[in-house]
Amino acid sequence: SPNITVVNFSSSITSIGNYAFRDCDNIQTVNYPGTMSQWCAINFANWYSNPAYYTTSLAIDGEEVPENFILPEEVTSIGAYAFAGYSKLKSVTLSDTLQTIGNDAFYNCNGITIITLSESITSIGNYAFAYCTSLTTIDLSNCTNMDTIGSAVFYNCTNLNSVVINEYVFSNVTSLSPSCGYLLAYLKSGEGTVYVPEEIINRLGHTNAYLNSSFTPQSDTAVDGYYVYVKN
Repeated sequence: SPNITVVNFSSSITSIGNYAFRDCDNIQTVNYPGTMSQWCAINFANWYSNPAYYTTSLAIDGEEVPENFILPEEVTSIGAYAFAGYSKLKSVTLSDTLQTIGNDAFYNCNGITIITLSESITSIGNYAFAYCTSLTTIDLSNCTNMDTIGSAVFYNCTNLNSVVINEYVFSNVTSLSPSCGYLLAYLKSGEGTVYVPEEIINRLGHTNAYLNSSFTPQSDTAVDGYYVYVKN
């Protein structure tokens, strides 16, 4: 309903069905009295199940989720659609205890410009950051335990221009656009920059055929701990 402007949840809620808040375009405030861990564990069926999709004011446990969001250490998993469409977000720093990011977790958060991921993350679900059209920088260098990047994780991140990759990406990214969730697909010719940690090159060498054919190395040696490639 377009008449809904405020949504007040109970902390006991655990799931919300398909399209529960579809077309509720005038929601201004969402209040959830539980913890951040509880919010991230709610089973949202799709984007329109989460009223945060429409608002720039999401309050969890009495505190508004700010534009420069640092995930609390208590959270080990972010469920599907947990922050989908929450356009207030500008930067996201994920905790050192976070292990998994669910499908569409930050889908269409079109205000995010920077995402910093932690060592503890093992997997990122399908479309987790898709349509984050303001995203310019992502740093995966700390993600040494990652073993899964889902389908289209970074789909339509059309402003992404600086990517620091980890060993998983270095070993798996190919010339196919969907490779590693479209991570490098939208980098612009002559501008898009990939940073490869020195220790990866020292151990594996310049063995990634895609980087070698589609990017130009900026030096023969590492600079400040990274080898730098610019898209041809």
